[in-house]
Amino acid sequence: MESLSSNGGQRQEQYGSLADAASFIHPALGSFREKAPQLQKALGRGSSELILWVQKGSILRAFLAFTAASVLLLGLAGIGTFILFFLAATLNAVAIGFLASVASVGAFMALFFSSLIAIYIGALIIAAISISVITVFCICAVLTAAGSAAFVWAIWQIVKKGANLLKGFSGVSYSKFP
Repeated sequence: MESLSSNGGQRQEQYGSLADAASFIHPALGSFREKAPQLQKALGRGSSELILWVQKGSILRAFLAFTAASVLLLGLAGIGTFILFFLAATLNAVAIGFLASVASVGAFMALFFSSLIAIYIGALIIAAISISVITVFCICAVLTAAGSAAFVWAIWQIVKKGANLLKGFSGVSYSKFP
């Protein structure tokens, strides 16, 4: 960004100033305020169309929508947990790094604080792997539960149709199915 200075109107370049940040933030916020009502209308229209689509369909369509929403929420929960842990561990590592640079009076202190930073980075990696694995297992559990419920429902529908077909062929009512 260029700005006029007081020495003869010459242009001087400034990088990393607050004016750069403000020049980006103000138009972005203005654009967001301008487009927010349109976004709200689009989200409302999309959710109402989704509800109508689910209501027009069978129970299987509602089950599909519920399963997809459950998997989406579990995935978002896993990502959110990872991001929170990542931010906390990163701030810890930065703080320890700062302390290492400030307190590195001797080689032993620098080595000690460097090992602490390595421990934090290792904890971050282990947390990322464990949170990812737990999230994948939760998503698989929801899909398995949804699949088994759909399988039981499909078997029930086959048995019901078969019993109704048998009743139609024999003319005898063995049991009354809904």
